[in-house]
Amino acid sequence: MKHKSVRSLVAALLAVIGTLLPFSAVYAIDAPENSDFVQDVDAFTHLLEKGDLLVITDYRLQYSTIPTDYQSQDAFILQLLNSGDIVGSNTLYPYNENGYNYGVGSVYLDADETNKAGLTDTSGNWTAWGPDTLTTRIVGNPVVWTSAVPSDQRSIISGDFTTAETGSVNENALRTKILEIADNLGARWGVDMIAEDPDVLSGIGARYLPLAIPALFDMVSNLTLISTEPTTYPTPVPSLGAFATASEDQYADVTWIDGAFNSFEADTGIPAGALKGLVITILSIIIIGFAAYHLGNLGALVSFAGLTAVGLPLFVSQGFVPWAIGIFVAAMVSVLGFLKLSGRLET
Repeated sequence: MKHKSVRSLVAALLAVIGTLLPFSAVYAIDAPENSDFVQDVDAFTHLLEKGDLLVITDYRLQYSTIPTDYQSQDAFILQLLNSGDIVGSNTLYPYNENGYNYGVGSVYLDADETNKAGLTDTSGNWTAWGPDTLTTRIVGNPVVWTSAVPSDQRSIISGDFTTAETGSVNENALRTKILEIADNLGARWGVDMIAEDPDVLSGIGARYLPLAIPALFDMVSNLTLISTEPTTYPTPVPSLGAFATASEDQYADVTWIDGAFNSFEADTGIPAGALKGLVITILSIIIIGFAAYHLGNLGALVSFAGLTAVGLPLFVSQGFVPWAIGIFVAAMVSVLGFLKLSGRLET
């Protein structure tokens, strides 16, 4: 499946127009107050297909007074170079402060494009994952700038690449990076871009990041990155393909209990599924054990049937109600068992 960014085509067209019309009237804005536009770079592969490449650039275009004549997507172009040749480009999406000061941009190459650039073979295998020939650059749009065009670039070094070429490694690394970006930008913008629990994007984060990184949610379709699909978007609306279908995991209706298990897994590395299995096993022992104590084999069979009725929808939906029922029943049976053992309850 190919995912092309319309904005990358717009960026390329603007650059071409700027070179073809050198004598046309142009309008300038002041250069940013800083020269180090590129703040951080991360590179990922095997996200939408084997051999593709996603390069995410954290940027800073410092302005004490935010330009209003041109937004970031008009004034600057994000480029990816291989051995000095431009192999991909994109615009900088203007979500906050017209896209200036702090933000993030991305360039995506599909497997055909990395192959044409000499980075992969026809089967999508990298000649060497972590090539030392790539550079990310932010440059002023020549249509806008009348004099010296501002520019800053940085070579993509080995530490900027994910640790492996496999899809699962890159998908997990991308999710971690997105939450890191959201946390940092949220602090700089003074907004909450991460929901409190579970660790997923807030509504603001879910509206900005898939526009700055087109097809983002498709790239992490096996992981939970948001709890619900945003109901509104800023202009322009994301292109088709920027969001996965509602049936995929990241649109699952995550409850706070299930989210707590996922958050615990992210913090400790203990699989959430294993922990859920341990909890339901303990509950089962408590319920069946005390029921058997009270009613013998019949109680054990009845409680097992009840646990099955509760447990099946639990593992299917992982919703709050089954957990609440299970915990409530376990608590009640435990209290009755305690009273029985202490001699305070006659049966």
